[in-house]
Amino acid sequence: MKDKLRLISLVLPFSKKEKCIWLQKRSTADELEGLLEIPGGKVEINEEPIHAALRELKEEVGVEKTIDELELIKIHSHSKDPRIIFYVYLLDCNKEEFCTEGWFKVSKIKLLEANIPPENVNFLYDIIENL
Repeated sequence: MKDKLRLISLVLPFSKKEKCIWLQKRSTADELEGLLEIPGGKVEINEEPIHAALRELKEEVGVEKTIDELELIKIHSHSKDPRIIFYVYLLDCNKEEFCTEGWFKVSKIKLLEANIPPENVNFLYDIIENL
């Protein structure tokens, strides 16, 4: 039996005006504990990736948005496991909608690289260079 695809939806909040992105600190008991990551999670059975993105944003961050506010910016296959596919959505928003400690200037992301999961780093630079 073939292994199933694992779809992950992520929402990258950003402030176009201030050239910042928002990352959350990972709070799970695994090797990525404490790292900064893009909010998101698994796409459930019979769920569209964009609906999963909205659900995860509400569950993890407490922010409610609509489909019209998200822009699919990247579809990325995991570098070590091509069965894992990331759908990355961009959310242009006001910084006040999210807690203040998660905002980082796009120009300073390189300094945070050691604190971001390696797979996120693989596609994050592609995204932020176009913001």
